[in-house]
Amino acid sequence: MTKLDTPLTQLRAMAEELLFLERRTATYEILNAGISGLAVADFSQKVVNAIGSHLQYNAQLSIDRVEASPPPLSAVWDKIVSDLNQKTNLLAQRAPLNRAISAEICKGNFERKYLLTAISEETARCLIQWSGRDLYLNAITDLTPAVARILSQWRGEWLSLNGIRELSVESAKYLAQWPGKRLSLNGLRTLSPEATTQLSKWQGAQLEMVGLQSIGSWENYGTRLFLSERLRRQLEAQLE
Repeated sequence: MTKLDTPLTQLRAMAEELLFLERRTATYEILNAGISGLAVADFSQKVVNAIGSHLQYNAQLSIDRVEASPPPLSAVWDKIVSDLNQKTNLLAQRAPLNRAISAEICKGNFERKYLLTAISEETARCLIQWSGRDLYLNAITDLTPAVARILSQWRGEWLSLNGIRELSVESAKYLAQWPGKRLSLNGLRTLSPEATTQLSKWQGAQLEMVGLQSIGSWENYGTRLFLSERLRRQLEAQLE
């Protein structure tokens, strides 16, 4: 499992880059119809290089098959306690920065909002006053239902929460009420059947969950889904 961390991190980064390049491609197509002199050739070469690099990485990707015995249960619990303590310490270290950024946001300064690693209900209420089209909160790792309910009132177009690893049923329900166009949840690893049911009610244009390992029944096929190839095929099979 430890050996999988590096390739998984690389694959997630590659998926993010390809999604970004896809969006830029769509923008170039629109602009190129009415504007001359765009550096389309340079951008095209950049896309070709990125795709070539990713394909080469995929071709080299391999996982050693080794015999391994499960660790003692006591060691598993020790690791869990250690991870929780580490997370607690990290949150404590980041708390002063989060408080400073939250204060800035509530005064109308949104420049450092993307650095937030935790968000309170008060901060969320100030944050939804942001008048921009895109709201990137990718450093946030936990989303409570109360905060999700407040963020669902933001009137922008693209909400990115790629740092979220798990999504509760209640948080999924509130995100499904958000009236925007693009929702990025690429950090999600698991999504319960109940949370899947709630999130699939979202009526936006594009939902990204490329890191998801499994998915339940999906209701709304009007929203364009970005998933792993395996999950995409699984959903297609549901329609047959």
